[in-house]
Amino acid sequence: MKKIKKIVFIVAVIAMVIPTVATAGSISISLIKGKSIPEAINILATQIDSIFGRVEEIEQKQILQEKNIEEMEKVINEQKEALQNQQKIAENQQEIIDDLKEEQEDLQGEVELELNNYPSMNSWINDYWDEPDSSIQAGEPGAPKQTPRLQSNEIPEEAVRLNISDAGFSPNEFTVKSGAIVLLSLKSLDKTQVFRFDHQELIGVAIGVAGNENRAIMFRAPSVGDYTFYCDVPGHRDGGEVGVMHVAK
Repeated sequence: MKKIKKIVFIVAVIAMVIPTVATAGSISISLIKGKSIPEAINILATQIDSIFGRVEEIEQKQILQEKNIEEMEKVINEQKEALQNQQKIAENQQEIIDDLKEEQEDLQGEVELELNNYPSMNSWINDYWDEPDSSIQAGEPGAPKQTPRLQSNEIPEEAVRLNISDAGFSPNEFTVKSGAIVLLSLKSLDKTQVFRFDHQELIGVAIGVAGNENRAIMFRAPSVGDYTFYCDVPGHRDGGEVGVMHVAK
């Protein structure tokens, strides 16, 4: 009986010295009943080793869990940072879009304001268009007719505007669509000039302007091709007053 009490005493001391052992597992006292002290100590040592093994295993699992938690937190933080960066990019893109929309609205307003200073092409068609025949000699009945003298703001924005001087036409070429109604205006920057085409199907299209005068004419664009125009005043064509009208589909 005294031996058992002594062994129990030893176990109690071990439990006090190593609390983890006492909490991590249980020591079976029944296994040491009737055993000698050395045998009891060996049995207790074996159980303690087993307990320490389980404690170490638990600690390893805890370390692994903590490591996994740290890695997960790192991934979560990286994802949060990536989302924040994406949000900043989206906000910057939205700001750019808003700025572009604002610029477009301002530009549209400027265009509308500018167009309001000019008459409509439709109003010109109603007032001046009677489907003339451009192949009829200029000045003859049925041929296109040039307008009276005009101010620049009396000509629709859609018009093809040409300037002419001793230096030539400016611009010296332009493009229209085949079959479209063309409104062509001519302004002389110096002296009397006469616009004509060098093609029979457009022989009726002619504009005569005095110095600093602006006039216009309407005609239907012919078939696809390039059509030469020039100044019909003697010597002007040879002096370089020549251009080309491109007619596209």
